[in-house]
Amino acid sequence: MSEDKRKQDVNMKRWVRRALKAQEMVLKLEEKNESLQEQHQNQDVIIANLDEHMDHLLSIEQTLSSEKKKCRKRSRMLGF
Repeated sequence: MSEDKRKQDVNMKRWVRRALKAQEMVLKLEEKNESLQEQHQNQDVIIANLDEHMDHLLSIEQTLSSEKKKCRKRSRMLGF
């Protein structure tokens, strides 16, 4: 085997190893990306639920405020 052919073989093997490592890295990154997307979706659901609870609490707060005003008005009318 000539020296040039041996060098080509060594270089080819080196590039194949690098390509395999790069492929492994890509697979790991894809797995991590999928995991992060799942977490993101779960957080979106949590945020949506929190928004619903917040809307409900605001509605309760408005109702209580309105009832408080009515009670004050009645108290004044009754002389309390």
